[in-house]
Amino acid sequence: MHIIPLQKKLYIYIPKQKYKTKLNFIVMKKQLLVTGLMLFAMYINCPAQFRFQEAIGDTGSDYGNYMMQTADGGYIMTGPTLSFGTGGEVYLIKTDASGTIFVPKHFGGANADGSSCVRQTIDGGYIVAGYSSSFGAGGNDVYVLKTYDNLAITWSKVIGGTADDMGRSVRQTADSGYIVTGYTSSFGAGNRDVYLVKIDAGGNLLWTKTFGGAGNDEGAEVQQTTDGGYIIAGYTSSFGAGAHDIYLIKTDNAGNIVWTKTFGGFADDEARSVYQTSDGGYVVNGFTASYGSGLKDVYLIKTDDNGSIEWQKTFGGNNDDLGTTVQQTPDAGYIITGQTRSFGLAAEDVYLIRTDSIGNYVWSKTYGTLSGYDFGNCLDQTTDGGFAVFGISFSFSPVHADFYLIKTDNNGTSSCNEGNPPTLNTTPVPLISMPPTMTSAGGTIFQPNTTWWYGGSVIMNCNPVGINETAMVISGIYPNPSSGNFIIKFGNTILSGKIEINNLIGQKIFNETILNVSQKEIHLKNVESGIYFVKVRDGEKEYSEKLVIE
Repeated sequence: MHIIPLQKKLYIYIPKQKYKTKLNFIVMKKQLLVTGLMLFAMYINCPAQFRFQEAIGDTGSDYGNYMMQTADGGYIMTGPTLSFGTGGEVYLIKTDASGTIFVPKHFGGANADGSSCVRQTIDGGYIVAGYSSSFGAGGNDVYVLKTYDNLAITWSKVIGGTADDMGRSVRQTADSGYIVTGYTSSFGAGNRDVYLVKIDAGGNLLWTKTFGGAGNDEGAEVQQTTDGGYIIAGYTSSFGAGAHDIYLIKTDNAGNIVWTKTFGGFADDEARSVYQTSDGGYVVNGFTASYGSGLKDVYLIKTDDNGSIEWQKTFGGNNDDLGTTVQQTPDAGYIITGQTRSFGLAAEDVYLIRTDSIGNYVWSKTYGTLSGYDFGNCLDQTTDGGFAVFGISFSFSPVHADFYLIKTDNNGTSSCNEGNPPTLNTTPVPLISMPPTMTSAGGTIFQPNTTWWYGGSVIMNCNPVGINETAMVISGIYPNPSSGNFIIKFGNTILSGKIEINNLIGQKIFNETILNVSQKEIHLKNVESGIYFVKVRDGEKEYSEKLVIE
């Protein structure tokens, strides 16, 4: 590890990394997103909220696309790296809660390969989606890698045709398989079509679907919905009012269209993120050049479960401001990240916006230094009640880009290099259409000979706050994931305390008082597989941690 002051360089735009994804790890059962509201409510009053900023990378440019908090409180992150390989590699890095690297690995073949998304899976490992030109049928193919928790490869697959096909987003599904979206130029009705790919738990192809028209249509994110189907958000140039419109597609569990919608005006409007909300509807985030205060504004649209608009908002200033990720918060509000050229210390800064339940502005933050470019590509709400923001920084090296990880408290404070911009909030009236989307199928699956290597270092900025100022009540849960039998180890001996374990919808499945213990052995019986939360109270101190039951 080495520590240097912030510096910045030129921004290099790479279109293939344009879309990113986000959201908390969700094991799909029929109760999907009562979870969003209750999932983090347990953590808001935790005594120590970690705060830090750091860059992670190597000797070349590393482009951070996606990050999520893992069951052990750390972070998994991915994106393409030019530090290794002949044309680019998939870069996958695991850190602890303080941002210290546990495992850095990069994967690929002889040509250019990259990643757009990573999610933790129910077995404690990870699923990665992106693109590969090293393997497959031609051009770029959708690249899907499954790893163990130590990032060793379980399997890897490429899916596509003779032209370019790209994976933007991946999710584990209720049947333990995976759903991937992105775009295909090999199949479909137009130059590019939205591509939806379903594979089983072993990476075997089950079915593919394309959606679109005669123009360019791309999927940015997919999520399984509470009815077992899928919601996809992206953009379309085949339908709608402008050059690009937001494209929202709802399918059943076999990928058949239930409904499609476009939203936007006469200029460019695109979605980067979609999230099913606690009321069964959807919140969509991206940017608009049709409405707002500047050249482009962050665009937030709330719909009901049929895709009908309930409200919409824009956020920004007089220049370009883009949204890349949205999540619903425990109070039913929303947290958005992206990038801004209207505010901040430099040409482009990371942008974080907090709203209430109907999209009204609450606060916003920018992160970055006095020169150069920094981008927020995704965020995750963390178990201490704060936020983790992830993207790309040209601040930490004079010659290349790095992964950029920012950890804030619940007010968006990270300890340094941040601003409080005067964000403008408007209410547009978009044009809405129900396009005659055409569908098709296509794709060949290949088993690539993926290779891997180690590599990566950390450049810390800001003095970390919260990581060592208060001993954690829970120092670890072992094993995690678990069959239901595990040990909770405590940071100090607890003279008089309490343990609670809750499921994703807040139901208490375990409750016990503890006296004079430094660890506690737990045996849960007849508990369904999924994510749970262990909450330990020791006097005035309280800490919660994710637990995965297999």
